[in-house]
Amino acid sequence: MTLARTTEPILPSEKRAEPRRAFKTRAVTFVVPPGIARHAQLVGEFTSWTPLAMDRGADGGHRVTVSLQVGRSWMYQFVLDDERRVNDMDAAFFVPGPNCGHVSALHV
Repeated sequence: MTLARTTEPILPSEKRAEPRRAFKTRAVTFVVPPGIARHAQLVGEFTSWTPLAMDRGADGGHRVTVSLQVGRSWMYQFVLDDERRVNDMDAAFFVPGPNCGHVSALHV
């Protein structure tokens, strides 16, 4: 008597995704001092230039904290009162902007 052997089909080896490279990040707080605007937003490379609301403090200043990838430079600006973009006068340095003129920049 012969016993039938069952064999499982051989599957092609699964392609394993390479592990994602983990980037170090650092929390960076952006500040618009009191008396500059009633409403402020932050725009930059890290927001795809989409406005990010800033919280208004009791002193009338605005702030927001974002996590940025360490080891590179980031461009950004503030949008004040929903109408004008301005640079951060306390920026580490300024670089040519994506559209024209110069924008604020920092290296994290």
